This record gives sequence, structure tokens and C-alpha cells, in this order.
Amino acid sequence: MTGEIKDKREDEPKNPCKLCGYQNESLMHILNGCQSRKHKYTERHNLIEGILVEEIRKAQQQNKPIIFRNSTIRVNGEKLDGEESRLKPDIWYIKDNKLFIIEITIPYGQYTEDNQNTLEIRTEEKKAKYNNLVIRCQEKWAIETHLITIVASSLGVLTKESIQNVHLLTGYKWRRLNSLINRISMNAIRGSYLVYTNLEMNQPVERYGNINHRGEEHDHQRFNGEQHASNDEYNINER
Repeated sequence: MTGEIKDKREDEPKNPCKLCGYQNESLMHILNGCQSRKHKYTERHNLIEGILVEEIRKAQQQNKPIIFRNSTIRVNGEKLDGEESRLKPDIWYIKDNKLFIIEITIPYGQYTEDNQNTLEIRTEEKKAKYNNLVIRCQEKWAIETHLITIVASSLGVLTKESIQNVHLLTGYKWRRLNSLINRISMNAIRGSYLVYTNLEMNQPVERYGNINHRGEEHDHQRFNGEQHASNDEYNINER
């Protein structure tokens, strides 16, 4: 049970975050806002990143590209100058004279007070951060450059744009694509479950419950009845 739920049941709130002391231990704080869990958030992010790298490699039948992770962009040994030279995208690679820059983010999905979707907000933030990098790469190397964002909420919802981007990266047909989207969603939930319980990311899922998309509602009960982030994005079980 989160401190936020305990506070609602008690006359005087007195249940701050157990790790960092923040006064409101909400599910959002635990899964996305706790400074003492930042390393766990990175591990959860890397779960999704690793899946994408694996599937991109599988999808390339011939001339498999060299895939770089968390590194600055260099083409033929040359690098950019200025601020853009210091940016390190989550994933980048060159295929058929096209540069693909991939950024992944796993925010807490909800609507803000002014009715904005946080998943959409984070998508636009990523685009704004890397837009100049795309322009500079195109100018310096005359290479077609694509910025691709993958946004999955910490409770497993992918945006419609992210699903389309996974399709763009892999070229998978519907059945295989749906399987991959479910795998990404499952691992976002798995990562959040391990964040919540403070377990190690390399622990077998089977030991801690059946964390899959069909079991998502069951596992949310382990998050003490908190509600799934409200948003109207494309759900992976919908066609």
C-alpha cells in the first residue's frame, strides 16, 4: 500500500516516501518520481531498449547495421560540433543510407490539470530536444535522418505513434508486431513492478507473479488498487 493511500485512511497524513522522504508517496512518485529509485528507472528503460535492439537486428535480413547505444553520432569517423555533438541518443544506426535516431521514454501516464496527456507531452519534449540534431546530421552528411520516439507508460500503455514507429523499425506484419508490442508493454509493467517492490531487474518474473498483459489487472493489485493512468491512447489489445 502506498503512503498516499494510507494518508487517505488516516486523520493526519504521516506516510512520506520510505526511500527519499518525499511527503506524498503516490504511485506516480514511486514509479517515476523518486530520486532514490533513479537507477531502477534506468534499468527499466534499458529493458525496453534491449528488446528494441534485439528486434531491429532480427528484422534485418541482409546487411545488418551496426547499432549504437547511448553514444554520440559519428559518420565515417566524423562527429558534429557544437551542442549537438554531446547528445547521446538511446539508439542510432545507419541503414540504406538513412540515419535512424531512436529515443525511448517511460513516463507515468495521466492527464494534467489542463487536460494534457503526459505521454504526448514527453513525446514532444523528446522531439524538441533532438530536432536540431536531426537537422545538423542532414546538413553535415547529406543523409536522410529519422527521429523515432518510443513512449510506453510505466503501466504498459504505448502511444499510437509509438506502435507505428515500432512497425517502421521492424516492418513486422500484424501478428508479429502485436506480439512485440505486448512484449514491450509486459516489460514496462515488469520493470515497474520490480521498482515498486525494490527487487532486482534480473529476477525471474515467474517468482513474483505472472506479469504479462493478460495478467496486468492482477499485478496492479500488487500496486495496492491504484488506478491505471487515464489516457485515450491506442491500447495494444485493440485493433
